[in-house]
Amino acid sequence: TENRLPNNAHFTFLGVAGEDLIIKLDEYGICASTGSACSVHTQKASHVLQAMGFSHEQITGSLRLTLGLFNNQQQIDETVNILKKVTAELRSVSPFKEKYSFN
Repeated sequence: TENRLPNNAHFTFLGVAGEDLIIKLDEYGICASTGSACSVHTQKASHVLQAMGFSHEQITGSLRLTLGLFNNQQQIDETVNILKKVTAELRSVSPFKEKYSFN
């Protein structure tokens, strides 16, 4: 833990493609990325997330958010609320909705 960036957070949303999340979040002005910071310029599955034992489905649904020095609690709360909304929208049309319970 001493070698990690304290302002990065990784999330996995089963049944949702990370790329779809990024597109929807961008509509709200929220910048995010998929995978790990070590694989930012590749479309291949993150070798870092694979080494950490993440499944293909988990890697596909991965999202990385990074906070900056000037982000505040209100922005974080708004992002969480938008993320809940966007995730629910994407899961409602997900081909995996039968496989997972999205309640």
